[in-house]
Amino acid sequence: MSKNLHLLLAAALVTGSVVFTSCEKEAEQDVYPAPIALPESSRIKFIHEAYDLGIRVNVLISDSLIGGNLPTVNFVSPYLSVPLGSQTLEWRNFADNSSLFSAPVNPELGK
Repeated sequence: MSKNLHLLLAAALVTGSVVFTSCEKEAEQDVYPAPIALPESSRIKFIHEAYDLGIRVNVLISDSLIGGNLPTVNFVSPYLSVPLGSQTLEWRNFADNSSLFSAPVNPELGK
């Protein structure tokens, strides 16, 4: 009798686990938010070869840091996303934040 009881109990547990695992709660479904529209931007790459400078620099575009503590010899940046329109590109001394060079730039979409 106990062997039949054990088989019946095992069958009930297997049946219960199959029933409950096949039920999906609505709260567990994947939900994806609406896509976010990113602002339009352009990409720049800069090459820095100031051989006699001998210091490290920060590079900013319109007072936003886009590269920090960069070497001044044989440095090529990856492509960086920057806002469109008239900007000021500036190199500053990393040690004392003094301005070394600045120039106006006008990043355009797709260029």
